[in-house]
Amino acid sequence: MKRILIALGTGLALGAPAACPAAESVSGTYRGTVGDKPVTVLLHDSATEVTGRLTVEGGYTVLLKGKGTAGGVTGGASSPLGVATFELRPIDGGLILTLEEMAPVSGQTLRTQVRLSRAAAAPSLPDAALDATVAQRDPRLIGVWQGSRLHHAGDMVLHASAVLELHADGSFAEKAHITNEGSMSVARRGQWSTAAGALRIRPNGGREWTALGRYQVRDDALVLIGADGESEVWRRR
Repeated sequence: MKRILIALGTGLALGAPAACPAAESVSGTYRGTVGDKPVTVLLHDSATEVTGRLTVEGGYTVLLKGKGTAGGVTGGASSPLGVATFELRPIDGGLILTLEEMAPVSGQTLRTQVRLSRAAAAPSLPDAALDATVAQRDPRLIGVWQGSRLHHAGDMVLHASAVLELHADGSFAEKAHITNEGSMSVARRGQWSTAAGALRIRPNGGREWTALGRYQVRDDALVLIGADGESEVWRRR
């Protein structure tokens, strides 16, 4: 059966881990590479636990859940293909993510390490300047995008699925469905712009623009990096 590290195309025989200094809060978005594939890691550090999501370009996702230790964070990793353990340690302003699991045939413990750098926040732009450049719309974003998010509310993690329609005339429509123990659906419409390299929206009836984040388009994927450093990966429908 395929496992997490096999799916990532990595996995080395177990060796001694590198020593790193103690960690502070690790909340934020980080980037690195696994093999030749870019990865994005979103982390949320609460008072009781650290949760996160590793997304490899192409859509493969690994969920992380652990607790802080004197030298970083340790916990479990899971994906549709299996489970593993992980460790996060700070280094030079970033993080080293180590994933370990047992090989399905040999029983040998395998390890892969990913060096992660903290992502920059989205640039700000005054509303007046944005109004003057609202017609700036990247045509690559026109279409219907579908994504899923983890929303953190205190100690609660809310799972949301959303559909975002970006139209050529500058209008947008978004529908989101949030599920936890119950469910809630929200919808909004308005205008969108990609001025200054960030995707922004202004709902109908509103006066202010909201930055959804700096954006990158990779084939059928839209990556949004928000002003708070968090990232989302959307797929074209």
